[in-house]
Amino acid sequence: MPRPQFREEIKRWGYLILFLYVVLVIVSQLYLHDWGDRDPPPDRDKKIVQVDGKDLAYLEWGGVDRTRAPLILLHGSPGRGAADWKKFGAEIASSGRRVIAIDRWGFGHSERKVDDYSFEADRKAVIGFMDKLGIQKAHVGGWSYGGGPAILLGEMNRDRIASVSLIAAMGIQKSEGSGSHMVEHWKYSLLYVVSTWIPEAIPHFGLLGSRSAAGPSPGTSWTATNVASNQA
Repeated sequence: MPRPQFREEIKRWGYLILFLYVVLVIVSQLYLHDWGDRDPPPDRDKKIVQVDGKDLAYLEWGGVDRTRAPLILLHGSPGRGAADWKKFGAEIASSGRRVIAIDRWGFGHSERKVDDYSFEADRKAVIGFMDKLGIQKAHVGGWSYGGGPAILLGEMNRDRIASVSLIAAMGIQKSEGSGSHMVEHWKYSLLYVVSTWIPEAIPHFGLLGSRSAAGPSPGTSWTATNVASNQA
């Protein structure tokens, strides 16, 4: 058995380590609040329009052939926003089609802090964006997390959406990992905890990414899978 004096020494060191840990977590949180979500450096290729009074940024390629409906691309999460489509978008636009990649809310140069980051909010943003640019009808492509709003657009805005293409997208039940709705829901819930909650308890000072780079909530993942299952 440890001697009483030794036990007291261990206890003192334990309290000191706990105190230092709490201080570091607090300082890290303050840093992330004030500095961790700073706007990215300017991208001269991006354009910005106002949708519902908020900045929505986008990249654009092609457009020579005005007889073909534009293609609107929705990026995944986490990611670099519309910049993830630079090579793909330019290649597709080489045929003359107008190709547009949007920075979804919270990404790139679009509005960083909004009340709603859901698939539904992204769907409304795309329709508002089309209205601003005078686009009556468009094709939509969704990659990864961007498949969620793409599916909603195809379901709820059939008069405005010519087609929906899902590129390695979430929400397709039969190709979603295990193929089990319940397993995939809990998988995304666990990933959400690991990517969003655990970093909050680690004094990382932004080394594990900013809060805005965190993945979607498990509730939105569940919604996308439900919509996809109903469409299958």
